[in-house]
Amino acid sequence: MQGYSRRGNMMIILKPLIEVDLPEDFVDIIKAKLKGQTVKSGEIITVDILGKPIEFKVLYAEPSPVKVTQKTQIKFAKGNVFEVSLDFKAKDCIITDAFIVLTGESEVLILNHNFEEIRRIEFENLKKIVVKGDLVVLIGEEKVKILKLQ
Repeated sequence: MQGYSRRGNMMIILKPLIEVDLPEDFVDIIKAKLKGQTVKSGEIITVDILGKPIEFKVLYAEPSPVKVTQKTQIKFAKGNVFEVSLDFKAKDCIITDAFIVLTGESEVLILNHNFEEIRRIEFENLKKIVVKGDLVVLIGEEKVKILKLQ
């Protein structure tokens, strides 16, 4: 199981579509080849290495799409388990067929199943959250916020 930490930085997680064990320092070569290109989660990209094309699936891009720069963090995924660690003090979690809702003390974080942030909402005095289909209802002491996610 691999873990990746996210702090709002630009990050791409790539999985080679051929059986190959890539050393971590190979990231610098891939980054140089991708610099200036825009990639998004779920797409297949091809990188030419020593005259041979190697295909990668973009498992995760934050944000998506992201333009690759020198500051973009690139990781290689191995195996079939994908894990992302978030810097978020969660009190509760609701998982639906379409998204993941994490609630904190005064913040709500909504992710899709690719772990991409859909929405982050500041909400003081959150008392209850109700999720049904594509609707998320945030209930506070003095206000209610209703979100329709698409």
